[in-house]
Amino acid sequence: MMKEGNLEGQPIAAVPLALEASRLLRNLGYDAPSPIKYLYDWPSKPGLTPRPHQIETSEHFTIYPRSYCHSSMRVGKTLSALWAIDYLQKEKKIGKTLIVAPLSTLERVWGDEIFINFPRKRFAVLHGSAEKRRKLLETDQDIYIINHDGVEVIIDDLMRRGDINLVVIDEVAVFRNSRTRKHKHLNKFLNTRGVETWCWGLTGTPTPNEPTDAFGQAKLITPETIKGQSFTHFKNSVMQQFGPFRWIPRKGSEEVVKRVLSPSIRYTRDVVTSMEPCLIERHAELSEQQKKHINELLRTTVTEIDGTAVTAVNAAVLISKLVQASCGVIYGAGGEFLEIDFGPRLKVLEEMIEENNTGKVVVFVPFTGALDALAREL
Repeated sequence: MMKEGNLEGQPIAAVPLALEASRLLRNLGYDAPSPIKYLYDWPSKPGLTPRPHQIETSEHFTIYPRSYCHSSMRVGKTLSALWAIDYLQKEKKIGKTLIVAPLSTLERVWGDEIFINFPRKRFAVLHGSAEKRRKLLETDQDIYIINHDGVEVIIDDLMRRGDINLVVIDEVAVFRNSRTRKHKHLNKFLNTRGVETWCWGLTGTPTPNEPTDAFGQAKLITPETIKGQSFTHFKNSVMQQFGPFRWIPRKGSEEVVKRVLSPSIRYTRDVVTSMEPCLIERHAELSEQQKKHINELLRTTVTEIDGTAVTAVNAAVLISKLVQASCGVIYGAGGEFLEIDFGPRLKVLEEMIEENNTGKVVVFVPFTGALDALAREL
């Protein structure tokens, strides 16, 4: 229902403060607010209040069912997304939510934020064996959290869940290659079920390598912005070839990326100066090699790596050897460096470096052997 009137000689119109009205007005070019700004209680831990940019980000999510948040790391976009989810679920605009995120953030970022700020919100982290994931998916939760590669493991079960109609993809740039299996399975869930599904893509680095990184993300979230283009056609529109193997971005490619990855919102740390410093834990799993040698050290205080014995003669040495094994390089009896697989730990570090591509990164390493190995890998 709309009411018309006159204010100081200018015609005005009043419409209900509702999502549908706000969304329609935004599409017409009016900067209409979302009801979340005025009709939501913004639950949070004691002492925390939403910053203006977080409120605007939550507004953005509620107005645009398929959209992006390109804010840089550490500006609070995780909590903005959770506030939007909570509001939409309370208003019964959406049902269940699936959060697809890096493995290292499932518990320590998403799980912690929900647990601390939304104590009544039910959630499950879908990680472990395929059977364990399926059993957790069968439980009645408000939010399910799964890692990027985990979608493929239970895709058939997810396809049967018509009540999951919001997907949040954290670090969505991981899906920049539309030819990967994980992209194809997530695209299947988002765009072929016949269920109207909201989807928000979160990343501070939408094109970490080159403009073509936008293609896979747009194909997932806003396929209408690429209008059925093939990857080759899109590449030719944003890249120019010099020689058989060298491609460079075309002039104006930034505008093409901006158009296909829209609607979007972005805040950076140099603008958001009110955010306090924060400590965020990331979980890195142990490789099979690390598990093997750690278990042997705990059981017998001795393990063998490539024919070289490693012995812990007392409790203090044992603790040191366990930390060395966790880092991926253990000192042998003669002080030599014995490397074991530390791929999962390295992957988490590389994720964090890629997320922070606009700033410097300092990595503290406790042992020289691990320091040398890490320097070589990076």
